[in-house]
Amino acid sequence: MDSEEIDKWDEESERAWKDDAHDIEFAESIVGLLKEILPPNARILDVGCGIGKHVKAFRKLGYTVVGIDQSKKAIEYAKILNPDTDLRNIRIQQLYSHDEFDLIHTCAVLQHSIHQRQIDMLHTFYNALKPNGYYLCAECTLPPGASSDGYSFTYVGWLTFMDANNFKHVKTIPPWPYYLYRVNK
Repeated sequence: MDSEEIDKWDEESERAWKDDAHDIEFAESIVGLLKEILPPNARILDVGCGIGKHVKAFRKLGYTVVGIDQSKKAIEYAKILNPDTDLRNIRIQQLYSHDEFDLIHTCAVLQHSIHQRQIDMLHTFYNALKPNGYYLCAECTLPPGASSDGYSFTYVGWLTFMDANNFKHVKTIPPWPYYLYRVNK
């Protein structure tokens, strides 16, 4: 990713800070699921955390959260919303964690990357998750009959892609699909 793309995400962070609500509440279905699968002291990695809305929501539920984002501006805002939280201005390729997190969360991260980068990110996620850890993601999938650009997927294509990369589908939570996967190490 070049500096022009990072500048684009800095601009998006500025827009999000000005125009978006700074609080987000997970749907009851997500909250119930998190309480069911995670221990109370769970460690969560929020990749592409942006201005930190999801970090704040996870913290409100009592979890320890680490947030990373490639946008320096996003991390500056995330630190305002989440003081005393481990927030890092790094790219996923710079994350060197092994068996550290109970859950990794992304929201519209993989869909913005080319196919090989998606595979590389999933490999990094796999390494960072504890054995039997979870990956919770919200990614757009193409409607049935739509053509793929090589790195966007239909619903079935998405599940197949994730399975091929060692992420076993556990559940899909509508309306904007959240997908829950588990790694088996």
